[in-house]
Amino acid sequence: MEIGKTRRWQWLVALALAGVMQFAALGTAAAQEVNQALNVWFDVLFDENGQVKEITPVDEASQSPGFWKQMTARLQKAKIPPRQEEGRNATFRTGVVLYLA
Repeated sequence: MEIGKTRRWQWLVALALAGVMQFAALGTAAAQEVNQALNVWFDVLFDENGQVKEITPVDEASQSPGFWKQMTARLQKAKIPPRQEEGRNATFRTGVVLYLA
């Protein structure tokens, strides 16, 4: 049963971040010409209110510091429904991927 809850939360995170991903793709395309799709991964900790508390880029050496700063700033605006454990709000750590086309 716990696996089902985890999958449900991952799905909610993906839906909540859909808007952020669209803006990230537009912002990056304006900054530089993108010739191919790019996927970037983050480890994100959401607090008890569903707001981003901590963002860590995965494979940070693959892109410039300016790129990560821009993507982190956009992802910082994300919010998800608060995670519930035993009837109380709890923190939630998950992987987040941004698809940049």
